[in-house]
Amino acid sequence: MTIHQKFTSYALLSVIGTFGASYAVMSQKITGVLLVICFALAVLLAILTVALFIASITKDPPKTFSRWLDWLLILIP
Repeated sequence: MTIHQKFTSYALLSVIGTFGASYAVMSQKITGVLLVICFALAVLLAILTVALFIASITKDPPKTFSRWLDWLLILIP
């Protein structure tokens, strides 16, 4: 997968996760811990989407897991 394909898939998953969690809250079919997990996953996917977007516009995107962690730690205040 290229970086642009990963970026697109993470963006779509983030949007789907957010809408899914919002729908579950509105229909009151989900409560408590499961709700927190859904929103945490949506936030994590959003952070990954931003990281991949930044990587896609740079000339030398990170290639190792530790470099990706460095990038994510920069994004999280």
